[in-house]
Amino acid sequence: AGMVATDSPWVFGVGCVFAALFAYGLGANDVANSFGTSIGSGAVTMKHAILIASVMEVVGAVTLGAGVADTLTKKISYLEREDCWDCQGEGSKMGLYELGMVCALASGAIFLLGATLFGLPVSTTHTIVGGVLGMTIVATHTFCVKWLWPGLLKIVASWFVSPILAGAISVLLHLTIRRTVLDTGAPLRRAYIALPILTGSTILVLVMLILYQQSTFPLWEMGAISAGAGVSVWCFVQFLLLSRVKRQVEASIPTIEMGSLKLGGESAEDEREPMMAAADTRQVEKEEEEEGLKASEVVVAQSEEANLLSGREKELARAKRVFMYLQILTATLKSFAHGANDVANAAGPFAAVQGLYFGQDPCHISTTIWILVLCGAGIVLGLSISGHHVIKTIGEDLTAIDFPTGFSIELGSTLSVVLASCTGMPVSSTHCQVGSVICIGVYEHGARNVQWSLLNKILASWIFTVPISAACAGGFLYGALFLIPK
Repeated sequence: AGMVATDSPWVFGVGCVFAALFAYGLGANDVANSFGTSIGSGAVTMKHAILIASVMEVVGAVTLGAGVADTLTKKISYLEREDCWDCQGEGSKMGLYELGMVCALASGAIFLLGATLFGLPVSTTHTIVGGVLGMTIVATHTFCVKWLWPGLLKIVASWFVSPILAGAISVLLHLTIRRTVLDTGAPLRRAYIALPILTGSTILVLVMLILYQQSTFPLWEMGAISAGAGVSVWCFVQFLLLSRVKRQVEASIPTIEMGSLKLGGESAEDEREPMMAAADTRQVEKEEEEEGLKASEVVVAQSEEANLLSGREKELARAKRVFMYLQILTATLKSFAHGANDVANAAGPFAAVQGLYFGQDPCHISTTIWILVLCGAGIVLGLSISGHHVIKTIGEDLTAIDFPTGFSIELGSTLSVVLASCTGMPVSSTHCQVGSVICIGVYEHGARNVQWSLLNKILASWIFTVPISAACAGGFLYGALFLIPK
């Protein structure tokens, strides 16, 4: 391979285009992922969902994104070794490295957009890791890849650990909610007490993790700041929101199917159908065209079933409904976690391209804030423009899930992704979620009733995505080297 200059404007330009496309695809793909269920259950409107997601993706990227981005540029191959990239020496191959990163972004963007067309759930994380791997092997040698700890092996290990961790957290949460709220004498009263506490403590844990990641504060300060955040959120929910939630919950007429929703499988179109309508209720619909979406306000007429429900069942249905509002919280946090982990998939390689083009020290490429903001903005564009009609199936119909269970699943998987971001490991948010769903499924219904086909899909994506995207990126680089005049 000939020498490639690091300051070639067209390499930089093409890199910009593919990084933008990649970020756009990320946004379009994943907004349905975090807000699908909340929009479906009517907890939040499409417009609000896009607004919240936009803010949170960028916040996540800026606060926690840099660690994961640096892993992609530094932890996969040896930058310093003279027979590899040789970032310090005379015969530095950093121009080739820059071109390789552009190829990794290109294979990632094409993969994402292609998969979106075919409705396949691929993980951008696996795509980009594969891409960096492939271009490293083509440009240098196989021994230039950091195969073992703390390189590729650690990254691949995190793909197994994070879904299991997500599942464990979810099952614990699920157990706690059942023991303390649902399986008690007064589930509704307890649900009202739990709502502010769960919200506050979730925020506390999250703020703690963010501060810990930034690691500029002494421990007691971190504790104080996060406690402050948690308590103020608790106050806000307790004194301002709770009365409103109570009004809405009391006004709802419990029906047999209330408080259950499907996760995945159902497209967001179906999810917008009213979920409360019981078998033979007479529906009185007021349809309003709102931003091209049908907001069917369903007034459920009292049905025979509703009268058949005992007082205890009615109260339980209402208690479960309280958890619908917690979905807004988990969806918000999910966009945060997605911003923290997945923005880096576009930002890391682009930081390398940008850093080399503008003459940063090639051995110490760091991901600057403006790149994270830029990739965050790409995600926002993707979700605002294409988000509403990317109705992707995530897996098959998983067992019907009620609001409290849904909350446990979402929160468990989100915390797992945030923890991974704190350690700088690129993991897949979708896979963490499936980990949670499967663990709760096994816990609730035994191992026989879980759809293991789902797991096969994921394993397939692990086994195939990495080699395919590695081959793509490697192929692109090979082709580019032929095309470039020496």
